[in-house]
Amino acid sequence: MAPLFLDRKKFLIAMVLNSRFRLIVIYLLSIKCTINVVLAQDTVPYYSHLKLSTNEDLRIAIDLYGKYIDGRMEGNIDYQQFWVKREIEKYAIPDLASHYLLPKENTAIMGVAKLDSSHLLLKTVGFMDQKHNETPEIMYVYNYIVHKDNGTYRLGNYLDYFLQKEKLEYTNGSYGTYYGVSPGQTEGIDSLFKKIELFFEKKFDHKFTIVNFNNALESLNARGYDYFIGTLNSKTTISGLFNPHNNIMYVTNSGSIHVHEILRSLHVLLPKSPVILRNGIANLCGGSLGLSIKENINSIYPYLKDNKEVLNDIDNFYYYDDQVVPHAVFTAIVTNYYIKKFGLEAFKELMATESHTEISLSDFMSEFCDVNDLGGFLIKEMGMYLNKDLEYVDVFKD
Repeated sequence: MAPLFLDRKKFLIAMVLNSRFRLIVIYLLSIKCTINVVLAQDTVPYYSHLKLSTNEDLRIAIDLYGKYIDGRMEGNIDYQQFWVKREIEKYAIPDLASHYLLPKENTAIMGVAKLDSSHLLLKTVGFMDQKHNETPEIMYVYNYIVHKDNGTYRLGNYLDYFLQKEKLEYTNGSYGTYYGVSPGQTEGIDSLFKKIELFFEKKFDHKFTIVNFNNALESLNARGYDYFIGTLNSKTTISGLFNPHNNIMYVTNSGSIHVHEILRSLHVLLPKSPVILRNGIANLCGGSLGLSIKENINSIYPYLKDNKEVLNDIDNFYYYDDQVVPHAVFTAIVTNYYIKKFGLEAFKELMATESHTEISLSDFMSEFCDVNDLGGFLIKEMGMYLNKDLEYVDVFKD
């Protein structure tokens, strides 16, 4: 899944405290532990019907989170005041969920649960802008850890708590620390990073953290989420996510190397290159959500052939079902076509530029490939690859 960046101006107050909403919250609270219920009254100050003076831990945890969100929204956050020290030292941005953080008026604390004498779980919920709906749409349910140490309280990531609690084994590879991978996989991961450097003639100047989970749901939960919109999958246990702020890759492919996610390291290596080509080469060579790009094409082509009009608004056709992501197919096809038409050297040269970072698919095809009917082009290209692989799926293979 690609990172989602949210403009706070696009969101209005989404808290509707009617009986239907309360039923949703009560259901979600049944997921983990016995939790003290803390519903938002209008914004994150939260404690509308609890006598917080009877529970110091609860009061301090809620106050800590509220002040943290205030600082985040004002843009002048001092992590030293709010975050556990070892995570400040470990991460460039200590809050691993910071790039998904919604405006304060769209968030609430669902409750606080005691994990042990030194840790509390603080469960938060974020709402999408659903001002025309009776019930606001939930974007995420996310868990922070509150660390208690000699009367001091600090926030922390659930991931680090999980790694320490589960004692997940790790190896130190040439390009970083890899959790839950075998020695053979470590060698393969290092080899792929090296191929990327050689291909683009540029070395990584940062180390990576790779965490390999058993399945997609475990990955989601270990990162702190009970729920995140669009991430649950009924077809596959494979998933991947790259956090470019902290160079962390979350993967779930225990038997092999997660090529797609490692290729997303291009967001670090070539951060100003065209995004559609960065994503495109990862989708082309690494597939998407456990399917090769040819398998993705075969899944979506029959629908698009009979519903070509959806391609008239291609930017808003982002999800097809819970496994096939249309833009993964489209960027892979466009990248393959560009390389096929102009060659690998031209592709490398274009990836080294910094003036087309946010170019759209339609503008890219019009400017660089003289293609002005993007929908018709994609249908034609997909039809060509129903029974054969795209030409450049093996660029990074031996």
